[in-house]
Amino acid sequence: MAKSFIIIYSVTAFFGLFFLNRIFRLFGKSKYPLRSLLSFSLPLLLAGALHQLMSYTDTFFIGFFLSASWVGIYNAALPLAYTLAIFLVAFNSLAYTLFSEYYAKGMLSEISKLFSVLLRWLFACALPFFLLLVVYSKDLLKLFFGPEYIGGSTALILLSIGAFFNVIAGPVVIILQTFKKTRYIFKVQLTSALLNISLNIYLIPLMGITGAAIATAASMILWNAIFFIWSYYRLHPSLRVSYYFKYVLSGVGALLISVFLVRRILDPLGKSDLVVILAAFLISYSFFVLILKAFSSDDLQIMLAFERKTGLNLSFFKRIFRFFL
Repeated sequence: MAKSFIIIYSVTAFFGLFFLNRIFRLFGKSKYPLRSLLSFSLPLLLAGALHQLMSYTDTFFIGFFLSASWVGIYNAALPLAYTLAIFLVAFNSLAYTLFSEYYAKGMLSEISKLFSVLLRWLFACALPFFLLLVVYSKDLLKLFFGPEYIGGSTALILLSIGAFFNVIAGPVVIILQTFKKTRYIFKVQLTSALLNISLNIYLIPLMGITGAAIATAASMILWNAIFFIWSYYRLHPSLRVSYYFKYVLSGVGALLISVFLVRRILDPLGKSDLVVILAAFLISYSFFVLILKAFSSDDLQIMLAFERKTGLNLSFFKRIFRFFL
């Protein structure tokens, strides 16, 4: 098995270097500024390695200080919390080309507008799922993994808080990459990694997997807060608090409906009931968001820009936005 991995990685590295050399002339005279490319990309490579390190640090120290059963419980809570990152990954992939295009043209006002809209979209999309993870943490762990995993509910809530903050901070890493602040990204990630390791060593013996969740959430909040502060003072995005209030109000209203369903109709919960609750919650949330008109004309402009850049047909969403504007 080990030999197979070595052969696979060696062949992959060989062909990778072969094609890179054809493009950038790594081993000869190159028409590309390799020094600039390395100056930009090497910090990102190191930051990515640190990010991967942090994703395994908590599990490693739980296994070191506690029993294997706690590793299993923690690793049940962790992926549930990290499902929130789906929204950030999706919007980052759409926004990256627009940020690069606007930056190349010197259109900082458009970058600021795009950042403002994405912040609201990410908050609006992640909020309902965050509320479900927090309110139904025990139920979700019991339904997906069994009653013996309920002990990870507090860890799930804490990890969900960190993951939610990671999402609502917006595409801050993409923004720093756009402004070529890759060394800054690496320095902040290094600081966060050191904090993560230190907190894990200190808190896990005292608090168990709850301490590991605190360490992971704290490191996520730290790097996202620093990146957000830099992006905010560089771009000055428009944070319309009234819209965020409408999203929260919609989330609370949908949550009350779901709690009513659980207590009056679907108690105790089964796996099929979870689908009903999720559907009722999302439909109620969407209804409240539309009725409260929690979006603006800027949303439509950014949607048109996405449509132009990606070729996706967003006519259905545009009709809904125009109807409720």
